[in-house]
Amino acid sequence: MDRQLEACLAAERIVNAIQSAGFDLSDPRSIIQNAWCSDLSDSIQYAYGASRLVLWDEDYCDYVVKIALDPDYEKYCQREVEVYAAAAQEGLANSFGWCMCYAEPDYNNGMPGIYVMEYLDCNEDEVADDAWCYGYKEYCRSHGLDDSNYDNADEYNDWNCGEDEGMYLDYFESEMDRDYLRAFEIFLCKWRITDLHQANFSCGKPSEMKIVDYAGWGW
Repeated sequence: MDRQLEACLAAERIVNAIQSAGFDLSDPRSIIQNAWCSDLSDSIQYAYGASRLVLWDEDYCDYVVKIALDPDYEKYCQREVEVYAAAAQEGLANSFGWCMCYAEPDYNNGMPGIYVMEYLDCNEDEVADDAWCYGYKEYCRSHGLDDSNYDNADEYNDWNCGEDEGMYLDYFESEMDRDYLRAFEIFLCKWRITDLHQANFSCGKPSEMKIVDYAGWGW
């Protein structure tokens, strides 16, 4: 099946489940506030950040739907579609979750846009543990320490305090070859992609991971 058609069918399934439970998509915050006490199917899961709500169906786990929490944040959803298209043109699509716009925003009628992204496993604890272990080993290597000796762990933790975003990005980039890495870092700067904390990467070895929230922040 064509990927865009597959994504549209997934989005339709999720949207229908939300509306069948009595929710109005023009008020996405109400889903966050009331999903736990509604008739929403147990298979429909959700997560949210500062700007967007993410919904997926555990029975399928093929795509997620993203909706801006208010009109001011619509630009972040739109930016992801633009970024993915640009990444594909520059041969960098493998580093970003595939996405598309399912329904354009119509705020004159109170409706936010609906966007679809491929489903990727994003276990924050797993990503954090893997990145921390990588950072710890790199710290020991650069300081001539034995990375099997966890007596150094507290020292590394103090040194790394406040450097979390850089640590996750370093881990993600650790298996990129030099030419790809250079193109990738230029791309991040050009599109002002920041806010790359542990919740914004999928799990797995660095060569298998993707960024799942690459809209940047505050631009």
